[in-house]
Parts: sequence; C-alpha cells; structure tokens
Amino acid sequence: MLPEGPRPPLSATLRDQPTERRQSRLSPDPCAACGHDVNVMLRTPYVLYMRCNRCLAMWTVSKPGYEREFGT
Repeated sequence: MLPEGPRPPLSATLRDQPTERRQSRLSPDPCAACGHDVNVMLRTPYVLYMRCNRCLAMWTVSKPGYEREFGT
C-alpha cells in the first residue's frame, strides 16, 4: 500500500483569541541614565524586567493593564 500524497492546508481560525495581540504591547522608553535602547530581559505575568544595553542598569515596568497596588 502506497502512502497518500500531500494534503491541502486547512483554513482555520482560533475562537475567542484576538488576531493581533501586539496592539497593547508596551513600547519601552530609552534608559533614563544614558538614553540608550533597552532590552526586555525577563517577562512575568505582571512585570517586565528591563536592562539598558550600554550602562547595564536594570529596572521593572508593570505590563499595560496589570498595574497593581501591593500592600496590606
């Protein structure tokens, strides 16, 4: 028995998922110390850890829509 030939691709969409999730993405500001570009080093569900490419300063930025008050 010979294997079947290639099948045509399926046209499908995911339900209840936004088609473009980058529209609410945070655009990072340049480094406050030296004005150079920054990289996102780590992502958590609520916070981005940023690092400057030149002076290696690190800081955190809350994700858009997830600004939370911590405390008791």
